[in-house]
Amino acid sequence: MAFTFSPPFARTVVNQVMSLLGKDVTLTDPDGAVLASYNPDAVGSKLDVGKTASASGIVSLEDGVGFAVTNSGTAVGVLVIHADGKEVKDTVPMTRSLVELLIGREADQGLSGNLDQLLWQFFNATTDAERERLVHDSQLLGLDLTKPRFVVLVSIPGFADKLTASKDKELAIERIRDRLNREITAIFPTTDDNAISYFGHDEFLILKDASRGEETFDLFRKKSDRMLANLGTEGVTAGVGGIYPGLSGLNNSFSEADSALRLGRKLHGPGKVYEVGDLGLYVVFGNVPRDRQIVLAKRRLAPLLRDEHLTKTVRAYFGANLNLTQAAKELHVHRNTLIYRLRKVKDLIGLDPEAFDDAVQLKMALSLLDLS
Repeated sequence: MAFTFSPPFARTVVNQVMSLLGKDVTLTDPDGAVLASYNPDAVGSKLDVGKTASASGIVSLEDGVGFAVTNSGTAVGVLVIHADGKEVKDTVPMTRSLVELLIGREADQGLSGNLDQLLWQFFNATTDAERERLVHDSQLLGLDLTKPRFVVLVSIPGFADKLTASKDKELAIERIRDRLNREITAIFPTTDDNAISYFGHDEFLILKDASRGEETFDLFRKKSDRMLANLGTEGVTAGVGGIYPGLSGLNNSFSEADSALRLGRKLHGPGKVYEVGDLGLYVVFGNVPRDRQIVLAKRRLAPLLRDEHLTKTVRAYFGANLNLTQAAKELHVHRNTLIYRLRKVKDLIGLDPEAFDDAVQLKMALSLLDLS
């Protein structure tokens, strides 16, 4: 039987590729009928893909470039990347490999039988009804998403390239999964209710059982740096989310892990384990729930907020666009007095209002607290 895309699976493919490339993407059938797209209104319409389905390479189209995706040697669709071909040419082999890996899994066992795809869909679901369905499907596969858990995202540099070159892609994924599982089991030998999923590109997702609450979380954080080092690949980075109740809490944990991974790596470099508490006030730039941002901002700024005099000083300094003379005039103090106060702020919270990067964090955090 020829492979056909179900609507949920077509959306999964498009979302995975957009996440990988950072470009708008559309998936059509071989004749150009839109199955899923960055533009939901385009689904069901017709896109002129010409003879892309029968071409072996990249084809230039009116609104980007396209290439055929196949299953068992037969073209089953066309993936259109809405970008200049020169920008994405080098990424096409890896993208094609990812898409055909997803299709192969779907064809072999169906979406409901594939935990990797199910978890990816759960954390990218847009409605409660969709999440509830996926929770039910996960239970059929032996994973209870309603139990207390926290999320860990692990990024292994170069894995996607190795996967593209691998003849047995499933084996390559399984090897990393087994290594991660061995490391977790070494830390928690008495609990095995964990899930490890390939999450696309260079990333693996760990759903860590947290039946013992913060005790489990604290032990994992204590041992996690050693766990990454034992994987034997330089530059492995991880983001860890907190423990929160319910399905919405699991989503919050994922958002924290994602932000901790991406911002931590950008701010402090690869090869470490991060949680949102390590990001300082840069947490306001992450995909972290607003209430959690407010808690972290209040915690970091607590010594400053307790001193109304210094808080007023900082606000005046920012209100004067970091102009010392203007701020001192508005506060009716000598310029040297203002400098002394700002240095006291630095001593209190470890952020220097006169240093640009620190000032940005401090300003954003105060603005966040004002909105709350």
